[in-house]
Amino acid sequence: MKLDDVICSLRLQNYRKVLEVGWSDSQKSMPAEMSIFEDDPLKNAAKILSFPDKIIHDIGRAASRIRQSREHTALIWYFHHRLFISEDIVPVDPKKWPPLEMLEGSLQDDAYMFYYIVLLSGICFIMSKMEKVQSVRAIPSEIIFDTLADMAGDLGDYNKMYGGLPPGSLGFRVNINFGGEYFRLGRLSFHLTASKAKIRVFRNIFNGRVVVLSEPGVKYTDDGQLYSPGRKNTGKEIWTARLHIDEERICGHPVVPQGRTVKEQIVLCKSEWKQELAFGDPVLDIHIPGGMPLDLEECKEAMSAAMAFFKSCFPEKQAAAFTCFSWLLDTRLQELLPCDSNIIRFQKEFYLFPAIADDDILFKNIAGGSRYRAEQSVKKTSLQRKLFERLSSDEDFHASAGGCFLLFKDFDRGKRVY
Repeated sequence: MKLDDVICSLRLQNYRKVLEVGWSDSQKSMPAEMSIFEDDPLKNAAKILSFPDKIIHDIGRAASRIRQSREHTALIWYFHHRLFISEDIVPVDPKKWPPLEMLEGSLQDDAYMFYYIVLLSGICFIMSKMEKVQSVRAIPSEIIFDTLADMAGDLGDYNKMYGGLPPGSLGFRVNINFGGEYFRLGRLSFHLTASKAKIRVFRNIFNGRVVVLSEPGVKYTDDGQLYSPGRKNTGKEIWTARLHIDEERICGHPVVPQGRTVKEQIVLCKSEWKQELAFGDPVLDIHIPGGMPLDLEECKEAMSAAMAFFKSCFPEKQAAAFTCFSWLLDTRLQELLPCDSNIIRFQKEFYLFPAIADDDILFKNIAGGSRYRAEQSVKKTSLQRKLFERLSSDEDFHASAGGCFLLFKDFDRGKRVY
């Protein structure tokens, strides 16, 4: 089918440049009968991924509607082709694909199941990749099963925040969750990857003390948090971190364990400090699946299991630290939750650092939308009520911290080592 016809019918004019990439190849390869979008294959795929019955029902209804439209069928095949079949040298970036609300005009509520269907249509490719990894790495079957089911815990959050699976998260699921270096181990999931933390971690060779410095070029607000143009009050002073290392000295801006960067620089004697972690080093990046309490003991058990698992199954890629990037690490939660809550206890087991520059991150995750939506929504939980009360009394309520690390060497040193 011609791209012009699809764009015109579905009103996707703003996405022409994105959809032009590989469109012709996808349509040439489109089979006359596409069983992957039929009810039974989709239902079976959803059960493999442990989707709840309610979502399976909604997916079936939406798929039926899509199959009745030539334009929607061509579009959904295009996305399937780009994700699972295409060998085009142009990288696939689902974040640029039409958002769910853009499909709502033609599919109404069924639009919110659209990218779930794209994901499920590739279950054969997903299973093939996971089975290959299992065979090569000698990974136990129960870990493969738990990893395939990992997504199910996040469905509630997807539906609360977006109404369904957003295209950006589709990319995460295909390329990371089912990418062969991401596994669910108990309460947590872990991704063996290069560190994205813009920090350098040093340890004193004499007393073991840990000092963290910012990478150079990172912009901060005057309260030591990440700067971005999207910050609510950008009238604050903005400064840029510097880092100088020579044969004798290490000079940079310290990041304190509470999750902020200090503008005043410090100087370390290079001969007394060893670098333990830097941007790009192998790490186990933690993903916190939803739908369950964040029990600290269960988290520690998962982390202990992860260190042993990845050392055994991926010996050529030895990580030295855990990292995590999450709204659950926003230190503003310490103003909203009791100190003995699971979230706060989890935060304080790690060394926090600035990683969030979205001031609406709490509102998106707690109230399911923007700051405005938080004001308008019904306050069902105590956390939602406290968030609204704080918003009403303090407009200067900015995202803080959002990232953390824990060096493997410090894992067994006891509670709150930093």
